[in-house]
Amino acid sequence: VTPVDRVFVTGDITDAGTRAEWAEFLDLLRGWPALRTRLSFVPGNHDVNIIDRTNPARLELPWSAGQSLRQLRVVLALDAIQGERAHVVDRASGALGPSLNDYLRDGARGERLRTLAQRGTMRGRREMAKVWDAIFPLVEPPQAGEGYGVILLNSNARSNFALTNAIGVVNPSQLRALKLVLQKNPRHAWIILLHHHVVEQRFRHPCAEGQ
Repeated sequence: VTPVDRVFVTGDITDAGTRAEWAEFLDLLRGWPALRTRLSFVPGNHDVNIIDRTNPARLELPWSAGQSLRQLRVVLALDAIQGERAHVVDRASGALGPSLNDYLRDGARGERLRTLAQRGTMRGRREMAKVWDAIFPLVEPPQAGEGYGVILLNSNARSNFALTNAIGVVNPSQLRALKLVLQKNPRHAWIILLHHHVVEQRFRHPCAEGQ
């Protein structure tokens, strides 16, 4: 059997971004080490925003730790799977900065994130907000023998209301960084991953045909 070269997962790995769901996903990959090295993923709204199928009106207070913890779980999974391959982008120049693995361990960043994981501290939440804004787009440059690189975007709009959790947007800062990366590397082909549709989908009802 010929193995696949790469596997791309464009979000909604979990249903509600819980620790148990992420643990199950990572445990599954531990049994397939070759797959783990070929896998790249981006977060979906189910991984990041509040989800409650039994109560679509559920509200999560903006200053609560819920979303920060879900973001942290995403970042830790990114680090575990592609942290050595994916690089943070310098927003001013478009140049590739440190790997995600090195970025998360720089200075006191790791300790602040640990306080979020252990105690949900406000300091940890502030650090998580900075990290979340800084790391996307993540860039996996072309590897040996590959003619393309991979750019990972976060297309999830922040939502504290279950009914609006699926809104998608790529913010201007990410778009500027994406353009800079493409401009600085015109000879590379790029695969760009994001969770939401690039354009709005409009469907016609079959009964409307011919009207």
